[in-house]
Amino acid sequence: MKTSTSEKKKKNITYEFVWPISSNTDPDNMNTSFGPRIKNNMWNFHEGIDIPASKDTPVHSMYNGVIHKCGAGDNKFSSRHVIIKIESDEKRSKPIFLVYLH
Repeated sequence: MKTSTSEKKKKNITYEFVWPISSNTDPDNMNTSFGPRIKNNMWNFHEGIDIPASKDTPVHSMYNGVIHKCGAGDNKFSSRHVIIKIESDEKRSKPIFLVYLH
């Protein structure tokens, strides 16, 4: 008897990402979170998280990768940004892109 795809056990695939300031798996402190918020007395949607740090604090990539793009604000990003590309591997068929702004 053939087993259907839905009946097959799926593999648990995990990745160990680290936070950019502490460089460990425990979350860094955030001063602004992802999601709806009130800004200038109006509802707004914050599309990222803000992690405070002093000037010249080292920032770590969440996972091993290479810099794909970096630069000043443009038509896609409102501020300075770095995009890190994590290549596909045996766990996933497509690359992941990590985006750091400000």
